Amino acid sequence: MRFKVFSLEAFVIQSLIKQGKTLLDQDWERHSVKIELGLTELVKNQMRQLAQEDRDDKQINLLEQAMRVAEQRFQEQMSECDLQLCFAAYWASVRKALKFPAKEIAELGEKLRQSRRLKRISERQQITSANQVLFEVIEVGLQNAIEGLIAVPLPTVLELNLEGIRQNYLLEGDWFPFQVSVGKLQFVFDDDGTISVSTENFPEQLFLKARQLLLDLANQSYISLD
Repeated sequence: MRFKVFSLEAFVIQSLIKQGKTLLDQDWERHSVKIELGLTELVKNQMRQLAQEDRDDKQINLLEQAMRVAEQRFQEQMSECDLQLCFAAYWASVRKALKFPAKEIAELGEKLRQSRRLKRISERQQITSANQVLFEVIEVGLQNAIEGLIAVPLPTVLELNLEGIRQNYLLEGDWFPFQVSVGKLQFVFDDDGTISVSTENFPEQLFLKARQLLLDLANQSYISLD
């Protein structure tokens, strides 16, 4: 049982290209709310990623940088699909809609960086799986009160091999989210490839066991498509 999974960015871009092709066949002059919302989500996702990065430049315009990156990646995918459409009016609407949310995200990003500098929260750890897939392990919560662990694959598209998991663990569910139970630990596989486990109020030994099992599950299930 294998599944091709997409990051949020890859999923949104794929949906936008399908909508663009459909609108091109119908009436490209008509403004599409779905396309505008998709582009807005694409930029918001990029802003959230940029806001979490450690950097010294506080003068960076988060919205403009996110829009440049999002537009470039979207344009690259359109070129690969041989799709030539003008989204200038949509990008202008996105910029206007995200002007104030961008300020809020930038402020939250600065608070996050301050917490990291004060060692109140853990750094994200990047690991390469046995099948050459780079993923991050994120500790949710404060360092002295970690509420959960999440494994997040970094490739935009990869394969999730749940057949290998089924051979070694009890895999429950017919579709996402799937669940693997190991004693008191419950790991959840979501359709974007993330694997999560709650660790609230765990003693140290149980927390370490949960972390190691999370790494084992990611190593067994993440497969590169390159």
